[in-house]
Parts: sequence; structure tokens; C-alpha cells
Amino acid sequence: MIETAEDLAATFFDTDDFAEQCVITGSGGFTRTLNVIFNPTTEQVTLYDTNVESPDPSFICREADLMTAGVVDVRRGMIATLRGVGLTIERIALDQVGTATVFLSE
Repeated sequence: MIETAEDLAATFFDTDDFAEQCVITGSGGFTRTLNVIFNPTTEQVTLYDTNVESPDPSFICREADLMTAGVVDVRRGMIATLRGVGLTIERIALDQVGTATVFLSE
């Protein structure tokens, strides 16, 4: 059972198990390194009556890793670097149980 933020970090976001490191950068020298579970999926898009696959990457992380003093300071437009590729943060969905999904674009 997951009881604390430390339990969540140790259970799901340990880089020895499921997670990998992500570096988030923004204006004014903002930088943060956090452990995430990356989902590099694609989404089917119809273009001129043809179905094509479009990148639809996202990652899951701890809500606390997106915050400073209880306020989310990771923002849309910041760059998340995963696996050597910089992706733009499009939106963040907080689930209110300790994790968040961050949606990205290339």
C-alpha cells in the first residue's frame, strides 16, 4: 500500500525499476530533474481520408516534483528532455492522488 510521497517515489519512480530521468528547463534558468514514467505513444490522425500516426508522448510523475512550496511551477511551453530528445510541455493533469500526467509535443 502506498501511504506517503516517499512510498510513491520508491515504488514507482525509482530509476532502478520503472522510471527514467527527465530534465525540465524553462526561461530564467529554470531547471529541474525528476524521475518519470515515459509513454512515447502515437495517436491515429485522419489526414485527407488517410489514417496516419502522430506522436502523442506523455509522462507520469509525482505531483510534488512539479512544485515548489506547494505551487506548480512547471509550465506549458517548458522543455522536457527525455532519452536525449527535447519535447515541449503542452498541459499538465494533476490527479489529486499524488501523481500527474504531463502531455508533450515534438
